[in-house]
Amino acid sequence: GFGADAVVHLGMHGTVEWLPGQPLGNDRQSWSDELLGGLPNVYIYAANNPSESILAKRRGYGSIVSYNVPPYGRAGLYLELANLKEVIGEYRTSGQEDAPRSDLRPTIWSLSLRMGLMNDVPPPLADPSHAVPDEIPPDVSDALFDGWIAALNDALTELEARLFSSGLHTFGAAPSEKDLLAYLDAYFGDRLEEEDARDVVRRHLRGDAEAGTETDA
Repeated sequence: GFGADAVVHLGMHGTVEWLPGQPLGNDRQSWSDELLGGLPNVYIYAANNPSESILAKRRGYGSIVSYNVPPYGRAGLYLELANLKEVIGEYRTSGQEDAPRSDLRPTIWSLSLRMGLMNDVPPPLADPSHAVPDEIPPDVSDALFDGWIAALNDALTELEARLFSSGLHTFGAAPSEKDLLAYLDAYFGDRLEEEDARDVVRRHLRGDAEAGTETDA
């Protein structure tokens, strides 16, 4: 061998624990036992996947070091998606007091077509099997177009509110106050007032600081 003192594994789904051998209790015929032998296998594993980390321990002799996952946040909209939602909002708002602004319809149609949104929210075509035209077909009535606009707006709202992991976790570093506030907002939404969320974060950070002081002492 090359004289390794230990194996440090970063990330999930290593090869060793999936190789042939006993599902419960390795023996000398198990490949993981033959490959690792007595070599320590330090396995840095995400804390939100305990079921598979058990397999890494059982079959891969992993000494699990758990790390936190990044805080979640709302995906939001960007660039042309944000522009499209703004145009849709302007179109729908204008129809509350007067006739909807028909001059905005071609813009909504072309933006949706360019961004591929018509694959998720099909437009009201007489023959859906045909390719979507670059311009609004003349047989699309106001009622059909407005119904499609409502469905398109719902799809954008759902996309905007979707949860996602904001970045990557840094080993040994706690989430910032901004990250924690974004996580609480994403998780609780309107059920948690902003000032209450700030109070929770302040108390959490103060507790971490006090724990660190006790450790140093």
